[in-house]
Amino acid sequence: MKSGLILCGIACALVWGCSQASKAGFDHGGMQRDVPGDMHGLDIGSAIDVTVDEVQLQDKIQVFDTGKWDARTRDADTAVTDTWGAAVQDLVTDNVQDPGQASKDVGRDLGPEDVSQAEPVCTPNCQDRECGDDGCGGSCGTCNGSNMVCANHHCVHNKKHDARFIDQQVPQKLQPGQTVDVSVTMQNFGTATWTRDKMYRLGSQAPQDNTTWGTGRVELDKGEAIGPGETKKFTFQVKAPAAAGFYDFQWRMVQDGVEWFGDFTKDVKVQVGTPNVCKQARDLAGKDVDASAVLQSCIDNTPAGKVLMIPPGVYRLDHGLKVQAHAIVLTTEGKSPGDPECPFGGQGCAVLKASPAFNDQFGLLQLLKDGSAVDHIVIDGNKAARWSTNAGNQCGAGRNSYGYNMRVVCNNCSVTNSVSKDALCGTGCEVTGKRSHITIRNDTIAENGVHNRQGLWSDGLTVHDAADSVFTDNEIRDNTDVDMIFGGCQRCRIQNNKVLHTKGFTSSSFAALMIHAWPAPGGGNGTSGDYTGTVTSNNTVDCGSNHGCGIGLYLGSDAWYITDVFGGSVHDNQVKNPQQGVLLDDVHNMEVYNNPVSNPMRSCKTSCGTKACGAYGMGTRTHDVDTSKDTLGTHYTKQDWDHCIPNWWK
Repeated sequence: MKSGLILCGIACALVWGCSQASKAGFDHGGMQRDVPGDMHGLDIGSAIDVTVDEVQLQDKIQVFDTGKWDARTRDADTAVTDTWGAAVQDLVTDNVQDPGQASKDVGRDLGPEDVSQAEPVCTPNCQDRECGDDGCGGSCGTCNGSNMVCANHHCVHNKKHDARFIDQQVPQKLQPGQTVDVSVTMQNFGTATWTRDKMYRLGSQAPQDNTTWGTGRVELDKGEAIGPGETKKFTFQVKAPAAAGFYDFQWRMVQDGVEWFGDFTKDVKVQVGTPNVCKQARDLAGKDVDASAVLQSCIDNTPAGKVLMIPPGVYRLDHGLKVQAHAIVLTTEGKSPGDPECPFGGQGCAVLKASPAFNDQFGLLQLLKDGSAVDHIVIDGNKAARWSTNAGNQCGAGRNSYGYNMRVVCNNCSVTNSVSKDALCGTGCEVTGKRSHITIRNDTIAENGVHNRQGLWSDGLTVHDAADSVFTDNEIRDNTDVDMIFGGCQRCRIQNNKVLHTKGFTSSSFAALMIHAWPAPGGGNGTSGDYTGTVTSNNTVDCGSNHGCGIGLYLGSDAWYITDVFGGSVHDNQVKNPQQGVLLDDVHNMEVYNNPVSNPMRSCKTSCGTKACGAYGMGTRTHDVDTSKDTLGTHYTKQDWDHCIPNWWK
């Protein structure tokens, strides 16, 4: 066993004033001693710390004219009053084979050859660490933002379960029955550690728990533990369905038996097999000829589960189309779900445009069969050519179903990468009835209706009562009733949508984003008003320089009718340039926080006269709203909006 004298770094400051942190090393008979490099520089009576065989001593150094040195020493337990050499002898006798050799050389002159640089006592380590200690008493950083904590040296949400979608690798096209390797990478963004034994898994979505790809769960590896802030790349094998068509590929983290949590992966629609093309319609594109019969025939004759592609171009419709014989995917020839969405003008996409004679109820396109989908299609209601027609008169009389653009009347249906514009009245897109597993994503729904003409106003997106559905990443612009309105939605995601107003009063709306409930004739709720498990977050409402929406974010219904609205979480939505910013009006058991409002009006015109407006208002029947997570210091002003419709058109 080796013994040594190692001068601690603090001795540098006491002896040399830290001009040099040097030490000398000797090896005598198996004993290693480390002492200051130039003992001639010590003053009489200087104090240093000495370690002999890892036992720290406090030594009183005596420096003589000859350069020899002596000391009086003690250890933690026993005082030693002998000279330096004797002290060393006492301490190392039991630890070295030849302690006599060690004491022979004690007291010799120290020369330059004995000097070496001191080693650092501690090296901070912040590699792969966002926060927490650096191992040396310092910090690797702190976690900023509301509801963030440091766990496992990473900044994560202060809740047990959360996950972030990082990346995925999946082919855009497969042949029926083809087997391929895919991957999905997720980050643990909560405080719990994921393990296989605790049933943390990657689970299928769209719809939830499906086995479209041969499995509905992907396991962690045995013994694997994914701590807070760490990422997991799930690599697994999938098998394409046997039937041709477009199929959703989407996943989410789950602790089975407990809850689903965190981000959904991006919904990829994978093309399986070769789609059908409606070749008969090719010669009708761009011509002033009714194409509705030809297109309807192609739709009806497309087998279930397959894709029908319509050649690009503008198609005049005298009658509405219905997907009702089989569940199919309707898209534009040459487009795949991964392509950019159709432009507002429709270039490169199939455009279904109402003729002036169009007089059917419920729009140009209806999805009536469960499992149907629309991707890369433009629906044009051609409102300017229909104001003075029978359909326009029906709208003016309050029968707004004559002005619809499209309707979704099915479960597990989707509208993606598409455009709905220029609806005559009613709505640009309606999800009607009680529906589940609806996806409205990456669409543009814009310029529907006219705000200042009786009955010609139009919602952008209208959702009656949905569950387990996704409404994300859409641009909802210049619609003229309510831009985006819901009557109930359980376990839904209403996220990352942009609601904009860019034009004058004729293109403005009563409200931008409305979470409410419709009443039924004769009393009660026509829709549930239930938003349990739903997250409405990260939406942007900008009413423009003309303050083109009456209420930016409206939670409740009382401006129109008294109904019950409850549940869910509404947070981190931005509201800019509204007349009234955020209004909580007859809601309860809802979580609301961090919805910043900028540049609201102080007063605004309503159906019952001029009212005081502002950033945040709360109706008299609102109760049990949880604002505990709010970090903005939001103050709600008591306001009564009962039967006072904002941004009134007269």
